[in-house]
Amino acid sequence: MTRIHKVLAASVAAAAFFVTGAIGQEPVEITFWTWLPGIQVSVDKFEASHPNIKVKVENVGVGTDQYIKIQNAVDADSGGPDVAHMTYDAIPNFALTGALADVTQFGGASVRDLFLPGVVGLVDINGGIYGIPQDFGPGVMYYRKDVFDAAGVAVPTTWAEYAAAAEAIHANNPEHFITFTDPGLVDAAYMGLWQLGAAPWSVDGSNVTLDLQNDKAKQWADYWTDLNNKGLTIEGTMGADAWFKQMGAGQMATWIVGAWGLQALTGVLPDNKE
Repeated sequence: MTRIHKVLAASVAAAAFFVTGAIGQEPVEITFWTWLPGIQVSVDKFEASHPNIKVKVENVGVGTDQYIKIQNAVDADSGGPDVAHMTYDAIPNFALTGALADVTQFGGASVRDLFLPGVVGLVDINGGIYGIPQDFGPGVMYYRKDVFDAAGVAVPTTWAEYAAAAEAIHANNPEHFITFTDPGLVDAAYMGLWQLGAAPWSVDGSNVTLDLQNDKAKQWADYWTDLNNKGLTIEGTMGADAWFKQMGAGQMATWIVGAWGLQALTGVLPDNKE
């Protein structure tokens, strides 16, 4: 059986497209890198419907830690997975550098009929499909109700209200901040830029143009720079033990993240439902 030694940026659903041509041939094992808990349920269902395919699940790190190992494997042309989970923002870079396989010819084109155009656009690079979306949802602002109540502040529904809430919460308790800043975290930046309709980069063939000087990008940067300069945010490393302690102590009144954040909060901070 011929194996394509490229990484697929996707969920286990992408493996089905990758190995469709192998069904009915000799048994094969594919390696799947993922940090998602509970993914074995999906793997078991896949193996049940594809009895000639064995999926070896490995957790080699979360996010950037995994991406570094993928890049090392690509550079060495060995040691990488057949399938890997990736966040949407990581896909273009790996696709444009040739690290990912275009799964269009393996059935990946059906993605265009199964998902909304906005979702398809996250895995469609220059007309090729480089991943199968598994999870897509809205950005969510999780907040500490007790912190807002103590400051007598209503939950903000606009960015102007959010800035005003930051002032009131910190004035009420100097140990409380509206949120945190993580120098290594770009997720919140992407959400803010996307909401404004900013385009921090554009792709034309193999050429990538970066533009963080446009008016909308400056609007986003000026907003958060103002909050930071006023001391209304606290520095933290998302996911670290210290960060969860800050969250549990109410030092961070809000967390703006994908809908998946609820799982992290209820799993680690079960006593902080409010």
